Amino acid sequence: MSQIRGLVNFIGDIRNCKTEEEERTRIDKELAKIRSSFSNRNVQSYAKKKYMWKIMYMYTLGYTVEFGHMQCVELISSDKFSEKNVGYVGVSLLLIEHNEMLRMCISTIQVDLQSRNEIFQSLALTCVANVGGSEFAENLVPDVQALLISGTSRNFVRKKSALCLLRLLRQYPENCPSPQIAQQIIKLAEHRNVGVVTSVLSLLTGLATYDSESYGDIVPVAIRLLHQFVINRECSKEYIYYRTPCPWLQVKLLRILQYYPPPKDKNMLNKLHDILDRVVTKTEVTQSVNKNHADHSILFEAMNVIIHLNLHGEDMLHDRAIHKLLHFINVKEGNIRYLGLDAMARLAKIANTHKLIKRHLRTIQYSLDDSDISIRKRALDLLYSICDEDNVVEIIDHLLRYLNKAEYAIREEMVLKIAILAEKYATDHKWYIDVILKLLTVAGDYVSEDVWHRVVQIVTNHEELQAYAAEKVFVLLQSPPIHESMIKVAGYVLGEFGHLIEQSKASGAEQFDTLYKHFQSCAADTKALLLSTFMKFVNMYDDLGDKIMAVFKSHHSAIDPEIQQRAIEYSIMAQYDDQDLITQVWEAMPDFPERDSPLIKIINKQEVEVVATVTNKVFSGAFSDDDGNNDKGDDDDDDDSADEEDEDDDEEEEEEEEAVAKPSQPTPQQPPAAAAAPQEADLLSSLFGDDMSGSAIGGGGGGAGNAVILTQDRQKLLKLLLQPAGVLFENDAVQIGVRSQVEIPGGLLKVMLYYGNKGAAPIKVQSIQCTNAASLSGLQISFAPTAFEISPKQQVQQQCKVQLNAPIAELPAIEVVFSNNSRLQCKFPVVASKFFKPHVFEPQQFKQRWVQLKNEQQQILQISHDYDANKMRGILSNGMNMGLIAGVDQNPNNSIGCAVYHFAKKKDDNNFVTMPVLMRLEFNAQNHAIRVTVRSPHQSTTASVMAACVAIFQQ
Repeated sequence: MSQIRGLVNFIGDIRNCKTEEEERTRIDKELAKIRSSFSNRNVQSYAKKKYMWKIMYMYTLGYTVEFGHMQCVELISSDKFSEKNVGYVGVSLLLIEHNEMLRMCISTIQVDLQSRNEIFQSLALTCVANVGGSEFAENLVPDVQALLISGTSRNFVRKKSALCLLRLLRQYPENCPSPQIAQQIIKLAEHRNVGVVTSVLSLLTGLATYDSESYGDIVPVAIRLLHQFVINRECSKEYIYYRTPCPWLQVKLLRILQYYPPPKDKNMLNKLHDILDRVVTKTEVTQSVNKNHADHSILFEAMNVIIHLNLHGEDMLHDRAIHKLLHFINVKEGNIRYLGLDAMARLAKIANTHKLIKRHLRTIQYSLDDSDISIRKRALDLLYSICDEDNVVEIIDHLLRYLNKAEYAIREEMVLKIAILAEKYATDHKWYIDVILKLLTVAGDYVSEDVWHRVVQIVTNHEELQAYAAEKVFVLLQSPPIHESMIKVAGYVLGEFGHLIEQSKASGAEQFDTLYKHFQSCAADTKALLLSTFMKFVNMYDDLGDKIMAVFKSHHSAIDPEIQQRAIEYSIMAQYDDQDLITQVWEAMPDFPERDSPLIKIINKQEVEVVATVTNKVFSGAFSDDDGNNDKGDDDDDDDSADEEDEDDDEEEEEEEEAVAKPSQPTPQQPPAAAAAPQEADLLSSLFGDDMSGSAIGGGGGGAGNAVILTQDRQKLLKLLLQPAGVLFENDAVQIGVRSQVEIPGGLLKVMLYYGNKGAAPIKVQSIQCTNAASLSGLQISFAPTAFEISPKQQVQQQCKVQLNAPIAELPAIEVVFSNNSRLQCKFPVVASKFFKPHVFEPQQFKQRWVQLKNEQQQILQISHDYDANKMRGILSNGMNMGLIAGVDQNPNNSIGCAVYHFAKKKDDNNFVTMPVLMRLEFNAQNHAIRVTVRSPHQSTTASVMAACVAIFQQ
């Protein structure tokens, strides 16, 4: 490139420009010259190369270049390296993933991949990896695989092909290599070239994420390689980094071991023990920063393996790991202290480590005073992990003292952890109340309403606490400033139990005066609560009647309707003739029914929550929204509005009702005689057992008589009908996630299901099938694999392909059968709108087309109260993939949409069957209803679209 004199001169001219206008003028002049030259078909190859380098230079400077793409396609077909090189660079830089011209490159790239010229192979592999794309993945993966496992491929070609395959796998997991070549790929992990092994290990880590069963034989290979590097220290001299053999490869080998259970072979397990023991005991902090980085990367990955093995029942090396981490926690270097605390917090999830870690409680508490907030957060996590009945008082006292000076960024997390710990390990109710009231005083802004509601429930249900709580809140009210949550607690407690301290601590008048001091500065909801408290005072203290009546009358004209209504009603009650009746109405509240605390639910959820696994490290975008947007990119090129997300469509999913976990011992918040859980919780407990570690679904011992039917949440289904990714089903033991991508044209929906095991026991899936396939003659749906096992804290992927040959009028129903004959029955999120591509007419064209399409269906649907006209338009555009047409309907609340319905059936050799769909949606806000009118060329198509509308909108 440096030999192209014209390019060198052009770059020099650009660099010598003194102003932006001068640079723009020079760029425009050059672009005009190049455009003129390209219009001449007889451009010499030298000039074409020069012009393409100039175009790419201008593109990298940020200027828009709208031509030169065809020249890239022509150059990659050349037999000369210099021309092919510039062509591939241009394709990688100028042709984005969804560009139609990429299809013209596929055949040329295939030729280069299949050629015997390793330079051409390398250029093609680099281009494929840089560009990616679904068409490249589907058409080129077999050729890339062939280069990887070929016995004649050069080492640098093998490295490039492994990384290229990994790039395509990350984007499109459905193109995962066939299990038949798994052994050939694993064999490459023992290649004599360390560079090849490093690249292949990256690929195998990705493959293990999507198909862990097929690549299980990598475990003994990884252990042998680690033994070679760590124990024998055998490695080529050029791969020794600061006296450490291949540190980057050791990290990859340790990481891939975390995808699989411990090896059953005792010899292999002993080898792994020796390897981890050597890493843990021999790693020290040295004067060389680079050596520290290399050694510590291996050490902390080894810590992750130790945690992984212990979680799978292998009691191995956790004592030594703790001693090593405690050493790191005490060093001055911040990064090492952070990593030590982080690893220790994860190690603390192993139950039998707590005793040893708790001996060093003071050292961990000292880290809360570190100047680095990230270290303080990790110390907080570690303290939370090791807290139990023996040290809860000490830890919470320390956290409460630290809370006064904690930064606002960490306070919310601290408050939640303190409240959870106090709730979980409280042995004395008075101590629990003191802790929560202290939280309300110190950090009331960060205390959720669930916390003070829980205090009220406990005080009400325990008579021995009522006088103590009333006295405590009365004293706290004397020391301003007072947070509003504290005023709410005080208002409720004094209203119910203030009479218990009337003789000893404070009269009714003193209690009223103390509360009324804060009344005027409170928000409306707090004022409403205090008005109820004052009405309680009227009922309890005769001498306060006139004073409180004046307060009621002063709020008869309050702006807030709730306060006004209460003031008027309470005034009438206070003056009502039959005061005996009023006394009965306002007598003390009965005990609250025993229910699970919201904080206990948080605890239960966290205990079975999937910890950040290796899957998240390698493929952190598995459920990211960005992937979802990319999936739709080629469908939305002609309608920019389809790329915009309507915020109204991103509503939070409603929480699923939590299954009631069986407590290990009675606590003040979970009495043994707790009320029965809802039916759904009973179903889950009978399926998964009271203890997650003994999950019935993992044991495989249930009979047909114990079969339990699980059903999905409608809100989750609705979200999946409108979005390409979401959660199909979730409970305390398992989560099933979904990500879909449609091929248009083609009518093929590719779905990836992610099964996550939250528990500590394996879960076996025996089968999955579509139960209403007979009524869906136009739909072909297949799953692979249909049976598999999900290891604890791991995730397994399942591929599904849905081919639409004819319109469908109902959702597919699927049934997942687990090993104990428990069944999940749910609707699969496949409706007509999944196969829509938006289309937009001019208003006059739409009216003509509406008249031409005769097959019409009309239906009135009741909808949710939170829908409005804007949200309906957002659902049509972003959720149902319809193009919105303005200027047709005079009513601004109505919406007009148009789409093309795509099918997999071909009408000739080159084209698939498509159907136009027109829709009019009339919105009636008063009755919370819509009238949907659909027109299309065929009655079955119209019925299919109407069925989709019913599934999405009908309440």
